[in-house]
Formats: sequence, structure tokens, C-alpha cells
Amino acid sequence: MEKGHSSARVGRQRPNYEKGDNKSPSNTRHDGLFVLMQIGGNDVNCLVDTGSTLSVLHPSRYEAIPEEIRPNLEYMNNYLRMADGGLVTLLGKATFTILVDGRSFEQEMMIADIEVPAVMGYDFLHRYECQIDIVQQVLTINGMRVQCITGK
Repeated sequence: MEKGHSSARVGRQRPNYEKGDNKSPSNTRHDGLFVLMQIGGNDVNCLVDTGSTLSVLHPSRYEAIPEEIRPNLEYMNNYLRMADGGLVTLLGKATFTILVDGRSFEQEMMIADIEVPAVMGYDFLHRYECQIDIVQQVLTINGMRVQCITGK
């Protein structure tokens, strides 16, 4: 492993999507399941990505959180390795209170210039005992069923 680089996979990079844009996933070229969550009082479409080791938030979504409630960013001089082998600069990390269907979850997220507004990675999925029903397009988080939005 190169010095200053992380081997963490963070998601798929795809063209034709405005980085950090919070458009409905159905209007994008991204496949997959998205969960609508609130981070810092803002709605964020979050890609459910079992191939991503870490949960990640786009810098524009971090900056959209009102300053008085925005968690402090722990700056990091590192990179995230994407599934395609490319590197993305890691700006830092912070712990967020995330709301999904009115239920609160604490989660550390990396801040990096990714192709989607946010990625719900394996760290969150494992910690909160998530189950994914692809056919029904439902994510179960600690027993709570959440209808997903598809990116097809």
C-alpha cells in the first residue's frame, strides 16, 4: 500500500452526474439503492453500497449543514481508493447524527469529493445490523424497514 493512501473502497465513480448534487437518483445514471436521510437538517440521497468499506459525505453536503450545528471536521492527509482503482482526496472525517424515517443514528463519515451526495458503507450497514431486500427495494436498519429509491 502506498504511503498516505487508504485501501478502503468507497463506491463507484460514474460519468454524467454532478458531484454532490442531491437530484433524485431516478434522474441520474447511477444504478443502485438510495436511502433518503437527513444530515444536519438537510435531505440527502445516500447510496447503499456494500462494497464501500466506509460511509462518505460529499463536501457540498457537509458545507450545507448550518455552521452552528455542523460537526467539527478532523482533517486528514490521506486518500480513499475507489472501486475502479482511482484515488479521491480525503478532506477529513466527522461524526454526524443521521435521521432515517425519523430515527436517529450516530455515524462517522469521511468527507471526500465522490460522485454522489453520500455513501452508506459497510461500516454503517454492519454496525446497525442492516439487511437489504433487493427485490422489494427495502433496507432494514435495526429492524426498521425503509423503502429505498432506485437509481435506474
